[in-house]
Amino acid sequence: MTEEQTVGERRDFLRALIEGPDFQSLEGHRYSIQQEYQSLLSRDSSEPLCRTGRLDATRWASTPETAIDEAKRVVHGDRWRSYGHPIDNHTRTAGLWSQFLGVQISAEEVCMLNILQKISRHRYRPHRDNLVDIMGYAANEDMIRLLREAEEEKP
Repeated sequence: MTEEQTVGERRDFLRALIEGPDFQSLEGHRYSIQQEYQSLLSRDSSEPLCRTGRLDATRWASTPETAIDEAKRVVHGDRWRSYGHPIDNHTRTAGLWSQFLGVQISAEEVCMLNILQKISRHRYRPHRDNLVDIMGYAANEDMIRLLREAEEEKP
């Protein structure tokens, strides 16, 4: 998408995408594409889609929660309440996997291996939930790293 693209051009692109043969394969993205298309229907076709190098805020006002927003909400909400800090949850899992595999696994490696599983699932059947989980596991690994760094800095 360029700054010069008009509302009409973006609307035409989205309509072609929705009406195209591959639209059903965009599982997890169909809703947001349809929502964006609907939000553009009432706007002037010649209006620039972007203003001053930023996407028009009215376009995003009606956009549903992004995958990264959902990942943040889940990681810092439901999962935190259910399982505690990621270092606790993934250290427990690492202990179980280490015993089962006979190889030492760290909490950080649990996050990375879970990400690989989600990538495998996403390649087989793309779904928004896979992307949310990938971002969530990446956030967990980062929180574990930050906690370990803070503990190392203690006198």
